[in-house]
Amino acid sequence: GGFPLISSGEDHTLLGYIHTEPLRRHLEKTLGQSALMREDFPVIFKKYTTSRVQGALDLSKFVDETVVRIVPETPLAQVHNIFRQLGIKIVLVTRFAELAGIITKKSFVHHLETGSIGHITHDPAVAGTAHGPGGDDFESIAEGTDNGAGKAVHNARKAQTLHVRFKADKGGSVDAHATEAPQLQSDIRQSRHRRESLQKMRDMFVSAFSSKGPNTNLVRAGTAEENGLVQRVKKSLKKYNKYTTVSFPTEDAKDFHEHTSSILSKGSRLQKFAHALVPWLIPALVGFLTATVGSLIEVASDWMNSLRFGRCLSNSFLGREACGADWVAWSTSEMQAFASYVVISVAFAAVSAALVRAFAPMARGSGIPEVKTILGGFVMNEVLEFKTLVVKVIGLTLSVSSGMSLGKEGPLVHVACCWANFCSKLSSRYVENEAKRRELISTAAAAGVSVAFGTPLGGVLFSYEEVSTMFPQKTMVRAFFAAVIAALSLSWYNPAGRGRLTMFQTHFVQMPSLAEYPWFLILGAVGGVLGAVFVHFNIKISAARQEGTAFRKRVPIVAEVSMIALVTALTSWPLLFTRGLSTSTIQVLFQGCGHAPEDMDMMGLCAGDDTLISMELVTSLGLAALLRFVQMTFTFGTGVPCGLFVPSLYTGACLGRCLGMFVTWLNGHYHFAAAVDTGVYAMVGAAAVLGGVCRVTISLVVIMFGLTGALQLIVPFMLAVLTAKFVGDRFGDGIYDACIVLRGYPYLHEPDEVSFNARACDIMDDELECINTQPTTLGQLLEMLRKTTFGGFPLIS
Repeated sequence: GGFPLISSGEDHTLLGYIHTEPLRRHLEKTLGQSALMREDFPVIFKKYTTSRVQGALDLSKFVDETVVRIVPETPLAQVHNIFRQLGIKIVLVTRFAELAGIITKKSFVHHLETGSIGHITHDPAVAGTAHGPGGDDFESIAEGTDNGAGKAVHNARKAQTLHVRFKADKGGSVDAHATEAPQLQSDIRQSRHRRESLQKMRDMFVSAFSSKGPNTNLVRAGTAEENGLVQRVKKSLKKYNKYTTVSFPTEDAKDFHEHTSSILSKGSRLQKFAHALVPWLIPALVGFLTATVGSLIEVASDWMNSLRFGRCLSNSFLGREACGADWVAWSTSEMQAFASYVVISVAFAAVSAALVRAFAPMARGSGIPEVKTILGGFVMNEVLEFKTLVVKVIGLTLSVSSGMSLGKEGPLVHVACCWANFCSKLSSRYVENEAKRRELISTAAAAGVSVAFGTPLGGVLFSYEEVSTMFPQKTMVRAFFAAVIAALSLSWYNPAGRGRLTMFQTHFVQMPSLAEYPWFLILGAVGGVLGAVFVHFNIKISAARQEGTAFRKRVPIVAEVSMIALVTALTSWPLLFTRGLSTSTIQVLFQGCGHAPEDMDMMGLCAGDDTLISMELVTSLGLAALLRFVQMTFTFGTGVPCGLFVPSLYTGACLGRCLGMFVTWLNGHYHFAAAVDTGVYAMVGAAAVLGGVCRVTISLVVIMFGLTGALQLIVPFMLAVLTAKFVGDRFGDGIYDACIVLRGYPYLHEPDEVSFNARACDIMDDELECINTQPTTLGQLLEMLRKTTFGGFPLIS
């Protein structure tokens, strides 16, 4: 943010914009370093004023002349695209080259959330009708544009403008209350008649529909309309005070002037080489560190999860599968084994919650809503700090090991972004530039998904589709590079001991029959409905347990997490499919009975090479899906690091396997397909539910065939995922967007496919503070900058 800069109190022609922090730091540094500088030393914006003061400090270089300008009648749909696609944080609204108002990114997000508008409701363009000479009715419209309101409105404003000019030339007067309006005047180089006509036209715009000045018509929402105007309240943006907005063009220009230009013009060959190499080295380092941490979490969580069941006699640090015959349970008694299972599960979850609560509250959840907000152009303190990284890794290991209905894949994206923020400190080019740091965070998100699923291409697409707002081609290439380095590092570590990146390796060689595709569509529709149901109830639960609620005052976060872990352990123990980690069960559900690995325990799903079909098995799978779904609904968003990819895949896999058994039974009677593989239905169902929850499409399809190695199933994946998104979108947003809204983050979503009737003048703020171009003293200007809460000032003349 910042301030306007004006040449005088009477002249408001817009010249540029002054950012507060750079100017404040410069003045403080100048005052502290030079003994000749005192607070009464004169300062001036020499380039923008005809006044001259001998020896004054010239501050013209701090004026940003590239700030985006729009006319008051600019449709809000266009303003939305300006903020979203250009990555700027403010736009200045001008009429006839003079400053009329300002729209910040925060105020625009607030408008989209609440529908509130700014101070300019008295503008005839908002009122809808205006009265010209002789009481004739005139419709109003955009000056210089012809959209939304029609040509009649444009002609009406033109007629009104001509009327004001005519009265000015004849020495006539405008509304009696015009003196109460802001005295906006034109450029000093304009002719006297031009200045008078513009001034009186503005007075007419401001006062023609209000007898109490420009701002008194702002009343409480829902009250009666006055003079045909829709009265709204301009609401406070105080809730966004803790978020700082990033201007990508400004930061890019800063990077060029402070680093690139000097290197290219004066740097040696070695400096130029290092300058070009750093943007590749840091993403590579982030990918390697993410893979290292991901491998540690994989190994540690597998070992700690095994501790819920028993221990290894030969090596205490081996898990149940790696230990083999030396593994023993805690007790031969079923009840004692069950008690140990429950106690250890609750203990892991409670410790995880306590660590998060005490040291890094922002480590809770998946972190993807926060990463999306940061990449959308806002600064969120503590989200990417090193202490958050440490607590996230330890807490995630504990929460996964506890057996709660959560996954580590989403949090790994947050972990990767924390590493990106940490590694950015290795280069002054990144640590001092918010836009460059966000490029690095986008590449880190791709590396995180690559480590989570072993799919570099899926990671790049996920970063582009789901989390990144600005994703130029150079960022895409570096994201792919980071994802490849992460995948290669993960393959080298081989934490799961599989010798491959594929998380759920399958061995399907036959394409599904066309007669099976309607069933895939059904799975997609079911996944969309289940995703919408999950989002609805999870958001309601999360809202009820937020800080400050009655529930939170009675129940601490650690107690809540402990209760969820307790109920999860109690309900998961009776069923074979829910007792262990979800990933192990998903691996089995994805396998076909005819080509599963010989050493794999199929958990009673097969009768030899044939699919076992029984109501008991269908009931068990359906109950397992219901349990995981309900557990996931309460778990996601609680006070531990937790993701939802794995429980969503689990729920969909169980339901898909049930449908696959039904289709197998039908095919045995009607023979509409050569063969039906229930593992295919499990994979398609998993993709459908995850797509319904998260509403991702392209990246999810790539992730699914990367997870399973089932490239021949890409068409069924696409059908199910697209159907799930289409059905889910009919009910509401995906879980990440819903969490952003619930938590009040100032995230600017994609523009909806609607035509905005409102325009820039409907939401702009016309109560502005400006910096005057007239000579002043260093102390006065510095005091103004220190006291202000604005990030900058427009410069007007």
